[in-house]
Amino acid sequence: MHVSSFTIKSNVEDFKTLINNELDKGFEPNLCIAYTDSLFPYQDIVTILDEHNIQLLGITTAGEIADAEVHTNSFSGLLFDIRPEYFNIVIESFEEGLEKETAEKIAFKAKEKFANPGVLIYASGIGTNGDAIVSSLRNSLPEETGIFGGLAGDSFRYTNISVFTTEKENQSGLVAIIFDCDKMRMTGDSFSGWDALGKTHTITKSERNIIHEIDGIPALELFESYFGNLDYVKQENSDTLFLIPGIYPLKVDENSNEYMRSVLLYDGENKSLILAGEVKNGHTFRFCPTPNFDAVKNTVSHFKKLADRTGEVDCVIINTCAGRKVAFGPMFGREIKHIYEIWNVPTSGILTLGEIGNFPGTTTYGFHNVTCNVLTLTEYN
Repeated sequence: MHVSSFTIKSNVEDFKTLINNELDKGFEPNLCIAYTDSLFPYQDIVTILDEHNIQLLGITTAGEIADAEVHTNSFSGLLFDIRPEYFNIVIESFEEGLEKETAEKIAFKAKEKFANPGVLIYASGIGTNGDAIVSSLRNSLPEETGIFGGLAGDSFRYTNISVFTTEKENQSGLVAIIFDCDKMRMTGDSFSGWDALGKTHTITKSERNIIHEIDGIPALELFESYFGNLDYVKQENSDTLFLIPGIYPLKVDENSNEYMRSVLLYDGENKSLILAGEVKNGHTFRFCPTPNFDAVKNTVSHFKKLADRTGEVDCVIINTCAGRKVAFGPMFGREIKHIYEIWNVPTSGILTLGEIGNFPGTTTYGFHNVTCNVLTLTEYN
């Protein structure tokens, strides 16, 4: 399998030139995985791909990764020359609250297509329930099935969060590429790098992604006992909901599996915290402070261990949280650069609004916030 990475920042004509140059070199791609800013004229590139019979998995983003660099306002991705019987692209729309049922459809098609499937999946829409998608896939697929991906974005404009193929686009839907893992090796891992601080707390009253009480205390009161009165911004069309930058996440323990939850909003009237993913009563957690450079070093070191296990790979896909860029500042670009340098192969990726991948060092898959997930793809010889 031959793979080539690319990024286009100026105009669609540059993509035409790129394709023609690849064809002149004897590279005839038949698959494209693409990450794009929602304001980039990506529909025109979709037309070009269709004209060349290149199948497409496309996602709008909160930022794009191309090899060692992080971009905005670009169309970036990977081009593959891969046997068509090794993969299948599926796109399904869903109505609000029906993510679980739609994910079940994806899982059914995966099992129908391959005896040993692996899934790279992305969801569009505002407020999409990533936990429901992952739990549905886990319950519907064989336990060993790899599940990676995330939630699409549009650089926090919240006007066009889409997933698309050459044939269809959905602003409320799922798009997945299903690989035959008897022919393709999918290996990945997740890591946040955040250090927790203070005592361990227990969630004593919650519903889905809203925490009402922690240790029997109103959640907002406990949060402010750690971080004080921050400069909050009132959410549009609400007198009680206020935005929080997401820089003080929760590191949650679920049956010894750790995952991160960003705090996005608080409700001043009800004294509750609103998270970017679900939590459950009885789960314990610690708050995390603003990260330092050790978080980057720890994350890169974690993925070096993944490289030791995987050996040579054909390409790398990075699904990492847009909140990391906000919290890490200039360190975020260094993290991406150092991860690229581990394998030094064609690399692309997305800044997501939530990540799908395994819990660190396990084969159990979940939904994450402010976490970096790395997926490697390799064709078996």
